[in-house]
Amino acid sequence: MSKAPLEARLRQKEEQWTKEQTKYDQEIESLMSSSKDMNDNFKSLEMQLEELQEENRQLRFAAMKQKTIDAAERQGSNDGWSRQLQNDRDVVEYKEKLHSAEEEI
Repeated sequence: MSKAPLEARLRQKEEQWTKEQTKYDQEIESLMSSSKDMNDNFKSLEMQLEELQEENRQLRFAAMKQKTIDAAERQGSNDGWSRQLQNDRDVVEYKEKLHSAEEEI
């Protein structure tokens, strides 16, 4: 039996194995690069999330502060309105007293 056909098949298998190994090495490099890109993108998104959470916290704080200010202003305006109503009642009462005092005279 001749060694030539066996050596040819062996070379063919070795070439096929080398091609597959090269293909898989390139695929591994491609996947590693893709993984690195995705990791970088993930880190960027995490930083954006942290920035947005900080902005959200600041906006909530500002909203709560404004709500407190608005409530205080409303309370103050209600107090002013109450005082005005009381003053109007006092004026009416004093006018009645004045009118009754004038009638007595």
